[in-house]
Amino acid sequence: MNQLKSSEEQLRAEVEDLKRQVEQQKQELAASHGGAAAGPSGRTLAVVVLLLVALAVAGYFLGYAPRQHRQQVLAAESRTSSRSLLEVNVAEVKRSLAQTNLVLPGIIEAVTEAPVLARASGYIRKRLVDIGDRVGGGQVLAEIEAPEIDQQIRQAKAQVDQAGSAIQQAQANLVQGQSNLQLAEVTKDRWQKLFDTGAMDRPAS
Repeated sequence: MNQLKSSEEQLRAEVEDLKRQVEQQKQELAASHGGAAAGPSGRTLAVVVLLLVALAVAGYFLGYAPRQHRQQVLAAESRTSSRSLLEVNVAEVKRSLAQTNLVLPGIIEAVTEAPVLARASGYIRKRLVDIGDRVGGGQVLAEIEAPEIDQQIRQAKAQVDQAGSAIQQAQANLVQGQSNLQLAEVTKDRWQKLFDTGAMDRPAS
């Protein structure tokens, strides 16, 4: 719309400019003939007419023709929109099925939790059950590797072995003591017989 107004204003300015040029030429011709009244020449009139015709044709093609084309396009679009029908989707109302599947996210937690506490601290060497397995009382759940307890067990075994050796030594000492006791009794009996027979005097006390 602004373009049409600017084109019309430009055409009007050109027409006014042509009019001023025609008046100026008339004044020049009148001055050249010494003030005598004389009309414009035929060549000048032809040029002016051609210019006016050219301006009219340019105004038609620049202003009226595009405006008429736009009006025709708008009229065709309005007729098309008025004739076109709106699409309406229709669905029959029905009762839904009684059984429906509803998937929701959730977390399952046990109502009763039993804490598993090992009697010894260490590292789990072997796990015999997994999460969610059913277990019973007294069932082995895992094997724990406890280096400190193993060291204590080895020390206790060494102490047991040492005590066994001491027992064996004591038993050997007991046997040796019994042998010494028997030998002393035999020696005592011999000396007693010698004293009784008078073969040997008793030592002075």
